[in-house]
Amino acid sequence: MKFAVVRSPSPYNIILGRSGIKKLRAIPSTIHSMMKFPTPRGISTLVTRSVIISECRKLEETFLLEKETEIETPPVAVVMDEATKTEEILVHPAYPDQLVTIGKNFSKEGRGQLITLLKNSLAPNGKLPDQRKPQVGNKAKRRMAQVARSTKTPSGQ
Repeated sequence: MKFAVVRSPSPYNIILGRSGIKKLRAIPSTIHSMMKFPTPRGISTLVTRSVIISECRKLEETFLLEKETEIETPPVAVVMDEATKTEEILVHPAYPDQLVTIGKNFSKEGRGQLITLLKNSLAPNGKLPDQRKPQVGNKAKRRMAQVARSTKTPSGQ
């Protein structure tokens, strides 16, 4: 097996593929941060220092955080533009203080359809859906009528 020794800040002392581990007949343990393998003089143990691993992790985390903030932070003007691209509409005339916020990026047709949909979501009596009484299906009504008839007793008894 050919290999090269490179000095580099890395949490790994050695990087091997499955074929390299098989050729060395090594037993790696990531939990213990060590690897054992046979040599002509006996079993050798390769151990890494946890200080190096923690330093590398800290460097990696700060590097990744810097990259994320560069990518995810939009310019302030864009954020302000996004916040003003909404409008409030009145859906129910009985509740003028309750407005629904929708985006301004709809076409005229889409905006009209959305407003119609929101207004049609009201019950026929003009109440909001959560203010309506629950509807009972025909099967349930028939069953309730059967139970009511069977529990009636003749008058006079």
